[in-house]
Amino acid sequence: MARSAWAGTSLATLLQFVLALVTSTILARLLGPAGRGAFAAVTIWATIATYIGNLSLNEATALLLASPKYRDPSSARLLSSVALSLQILAAAATAVCTALILPHIMGSHRAERAPVAVITALIFVPLTFADLHQKAVLQGEGKFNAMNGLRLVQPLAYAVGLIALALMHQFTWRAVIVAFLGSVFVSAAIGAILTRSVVPRWQGQVGRLVLGVGLRFQSANLALYASQEIDKVLVVAMLDDTSVGLYVSALAVATIGFSIASQTSAILLLPAVSAAQDPEQRSRMICRAAHAAMLALLIINGSAAIVTPVFVPLLFGKNFAPAAPITLILLIGMSLRGVRFTIDRGLRATGSILPGIIGELSCVGSFILLSLIVVSRMGVVGLAWSASFGQLVAFVVVSVLASRRLNVSVAELWGLRNQAHASVMKEAFHDLRAMVTRQLSAAAAQRRS
Repeated sequence: MARSAWAGTSLATLLQFVLALVTSTILARLLGPAGRGAFAAVTIWATIATYIGNLSLNEATALLLASPKYRDPSSARLLSSVALSLQILAAAATAVCTALILPHIMGSHRAERAPVAVITALIFVPLTFADLHQKAVLQGEGKFNAMNGLRLVQPLAYAVGLIALALMHQFTWRAVIVAFLGSVFVSAAIGAILTRSVVPRWQGQVGRLVLGVGLRFQSANLALYASQEIDKVLVVAMLDDTSVGLYVSALAVATIGFSIASQTSAILLLPAVSAAQDPEQRSRMICRAAHAAMLALLIINGSAAIVTPVFVPLLFGKNFAPAAPITLILLIGMSLRGVRFTIDRGLRATGSILPGIIGELSCVGSFILLSLIVVSRMGVVGLAWSASFGQLVAFVVVSVLASRRLNVSVAELWGLRNQAHASVMKEAFHDLRAMVTRQLSAAAAQRRS
């Protein structure tokens, strides 16, 4: 894999995270915890609908375009065009179904926001489907510079829109939704220009192939999305807007390592493993990616944990000080999720999706079980512990299943055969555990006083 592709994708991922952190800071400071929670409670449903209705068509498109069969430009163009036709049909069906269902699931305490949520979904869903397809085409064709540039368009346009609203003194959560949708439109429009040779076409054999590959991945993706979004759904369903605002703000910081390390690895790993023919070579590539992700996550998230007690209230404002211990807990879970995500993406490129499905379902099940016990007593902090516990269970499950699939030991998969690697991870884990314990004790003492 080209070093320039790794460097470019890593830089784009870092910039993407920085822009996301900037927008989260603006939202937190100008909306406050309750306003930040109101915005999240409205927009989360459109995002979930997109995950469910996409049928993994974008992943299927990228995977097939990267395979040797579609290296020919005319074949690649036909595949991309047929996949676009499928995306249009899926987007229309998803948008309509979401608009019909949303008023019934918003909850009585947020029923007045249902019309805004419906309009948001009707605009967001088709635009995001188009955006995902365009990025998949660029990824599958190996045009990483163009794809990385496109990845930055939406967060950059969103940040500009929020700054404009602040300057015009029009900063309400409804106005923020308009800026959010506008940024998605800009990204989809630029993506359409970059992939302008791709127009909707239909060819039955190719269409069935793309749909079949997508559906093969969809069960795993639905499980992934469930484990990824279930904590947000429960915090919206069970807690008030202020708790929602604290949780999503903490999550914005806690995803730093996952965003930079794991997503970069996954973007580049899928086409590389897909193109490799030797099973042993594929196993080595996945193990190396897991080792790199693990070390990077320990360094990045460990550093984030050190500065979190000061950084979170400084960044978001004093009203968000209770988000600091939540962030520390989520950093643990997101580190585990990051390594698991890298392993799962590598396995998918080999056609193995069952470990990912089992891992995600174990994550969701253990999270729900623990949250039902602790959320009523501990509130949003208990939800964070439940989320991290679910990630721990899934990490162990996927590691065991992946070691069998790749014919390596769990120790090899985790890089524990390397003494230096193992020593660094052990020290970092103990330091992070001690830090989390101190911060939680301090937070508990502050609440009692």
